[in-house]
Amino acid sequence: MRVKDKIHKLKILRVKAAKAMHADLQHELNAMHVYCHLRGFIGDRDALAFARKWERNIIYSHIIYRSINRSSNA
Repeated sequence: MRVKDKIHKLKILRVKAAKAMHADLQHELNAMHVYCHLRGFIGDRDALAFARKWERNIIYSHIIYRSINRSSNA
C-alpha cells in the first residue's frame, strides 16, 4: 500500500474519531498512535507530521464540542 493510501485511511479514521465525541479523548489518541505504528508510519517523517496534525484536530474538535455543549446547557 502506498503512503498516499495510508494517509487517506488515517484521514477517514480521524473523521470517525471526530464524530465519536462521546468517546474518551485519550483512547482516541492512543488508537491513532497504535494505528500509525501498525501501518508502518514510524520513521516516515511526512506521515508522523500528518499524525501530529491529526492528533491536534482531535483535541480541537473535543474542545469545540465541549464549548458547544456548555453553551447549549447553560
